[in-house]
Amino acid sequence: MRGLPIVLIIAALAFALGSTASEIAEITPGEPFRLAVGEAAALPSKDLTVRFSGVVGDSRCPSDVTCVWAGDAQVDLRLERSDDEISVSLHTHGSGEAQAFGCTLRLLDLRPYPKSTVDIAPEDYMATLELTVNEPSGQTGH
Repeated sequence: MRGLPIVLIIAALAFALGSTASEIAEITPGEPFRLAVGEAAALPSKDLTVRFSGVVGDSRCPSDVTCVWAGDAQVDLRLERSDDEISVSLHTHGSGEAQAFGCTLRLLDLRPYPKSTVDIAPEDYMATLELTVNEPSGQTGH
């Protein structure tokens, strides 16, 4: 019985560390990357992390319906640096990009695409994004 409390403490610590540690993918500037809701990816050279907070609204026209308007989905993301963070909303129709911390973040795709007969759970969304590093003004890239 004396060893039982120690075993329980070690098991609790292992569970806590395992459940909070999540692997963060590395972003390659100019290359598409995917994030599920709650996931993050990092660009170490800019000390920047992009986190997919969720989809606020999805009014895109279902693929099995004929609509007059294509609709829109709003994707909320957080751009984080060690000393600052900015929340941005990107749209599938219209404003699909945002600039912050010397970078441009673009929403390329949002899946799954709606169907009239299927409800999409918030955790099922997957955003395809692209991050580019903006050149400082005055540089032409030569």
